[in-house]
Amino acid sequence: MKRKQALPKGMTEKDVLGLIEHFENQTDDEAIAEDEAAFGKDRCTVMEIPIRLVDKGRAMIARETKAKRAKAA
Repeated sequence: MKRKQALPKGMTEKDVLGLIEHFENQTDDEAIAEDEAAFGKDRCTVMEIPIRLVDKGRAMIARETKAKRAKAA
């Protein structure tokens, strides 16, 4: 017997099934437009980082964010 997976906090099974349906029925052009809308505004990118370097990457981002906030203050 398989163990039932836990749902993300605040989501119902209906919510999850709706998300699955959305992404499975989405055209390639719609998916690209959605990705561009989500990532294009903040001048961000998505990239693969070796797991062993994730903590160092997070620390670098935190330092950069802290420095920018200090300049803005």
